Amino acid sequence: MRGLLRALLLLLLASAWLPTAALGAPKAPTAKQIKAQAQLVNEQAKEAFRAGQWDRAADLFLQVYDLAKLPTAVYNAARAREQGAKLMEAKALFELFLSIEKSPAGQQDGRKRIADIEEKLRRQAEDKARAEAEAKARAEADEKLRLAEARARDAEQREQLATQKVREAEILAQKEAAAKAEVEAKLRAETEARGRAEAEQKAQSAEARALDAEKRAREAEARAKAAAKVEPTGPTPVKLNGAGSSSAGGAGSGSKPGPSQPGERAARGQPTENPGEATLLLGIVPLISGGASLQQGGPNGDLQPDLSLGAGGQVYLAWGLRNRAPAVAVLAGVQKLVFQGFGAPAPAAKPSGTDFWMALAFPRLSGMQASVHRNSMELANGREPLHWTTIGAKVVVSPNYGYFALGVEGLVGSDRKDQEVSTLDEFGYGPLFRLVIEFGLHFGTAALSN
Repeated sequence: MRGLLRALLLLLLASAWLPTAALGAPKAPTAKQIKAQAQLVNEQAKEAFRAGQWDRAADLFLQVYDLAKLPTAVYNAARAREQGAKLMEAKALFELFLSIEKSPAGQQDGRKRIADIEEKLRRQAEDKARAEAEAKARAEADEKLRLAEARARDAEQREQLATQKVREAEILAQKEAAAKAEVEAKLRAETEARGRAEAEQKAQSAEARALDAEKRAREAEARAKAAAKVEPTGPTPVKLNGAGSSSAGGAGSGSKPGPSQPGERAARGQPTENPGEATLLLGIVPLISGGASLQQGGPNGDLQPDLSLGAGGQVYLAWGLRNRAPAVAVLAGVQKLVFQGFGAPAPAAKPSGTDFWMALAFPRLSGMQASVHRNSMELANGREPLHWTTIGAKVVVSPNYGYFALGVEGLVGSDRKDQEVSTLDEFGYGPLFRLVIEFGLHFGTAALSN
């Protein structure tokens, strides 16, 4: 209520002064009018101070000082600047207040205010320096962390490259081992073939000597018969009951089986069957196999290596002449495969599958084989089994009861749908190309190769 009355009084004083100024030439305001205006501005400054309008309050208090030269107006303006966080301006105003205020209490209060402001400024400087130091430390820590992460990524890339090189070296070593095994098998086959050729040559030589000895025996027998027919020039021998004649006749005219008779051929160990007789040959080959393949390992179509191991068997039926290599053989086989899963970064398990094939061989099993394979793979991630078809060709060597094969297979069809490309599992469409090595034993009605 008192504030309202004071405002009305100041308004009345201002209205009383204004008409007087308007009547004639401008006149200098009286001391009373200046005091009234200073009181009015001072009330406005106080209202702004109470309302938290610090800049306006400080400006109004400085107007009061300009009008009335009151040290308290400078003091109040300094307080308003201090409340508005303009400490440097507040300090300058308090220093002005000390220069115009003469009372000891005012001097003491002004110096205390300046000391408080200096302490605040010092704390602000310390806080600013600490904030700047913390920001710099955070920036340095972030830079160190970035460098450490970059080094970690570089180390991870080097590790991945090293792992890839190890895998490539393993695959190369396996290929070299397979090639070495193939060379050793060829050498063994050539050695056995030379041994068989030498044995056959020796047998033919022995047979030729036997035939020559038989020829000489027949010639000796013929000469003996001719000598027995020549009559003696001396006395006629005495016949005792016809025994001599009968005995001579038996010795001279007795017959002996010829070399072409079956009994004599059997006695010499020669075969009695007809070499042109046709026969069916049947055999079973249990085997183990290893394979290295390339297959589509992801949606982008990159090729990835894979290895597989398998075990199974095959049967064959061949037609031909006895002791001769048949012209053709029909085969069927099946094996269980386990894939190593190199086509995926981290397969949950090693998938397994079944390989069933039909083939033709020329001749028997030793030589070339052409085959069609139907494969079925149980996938590790719970998807439906994958089926694909390949065609293959292999070279087979079979000395005695052994069985060695080296071949290739190529993909001709897969049941994987095109719309599943974006969700390919770790084995894609099945092997696109596969190198196969097989080892086994042969059990049959005749040897696989002559």
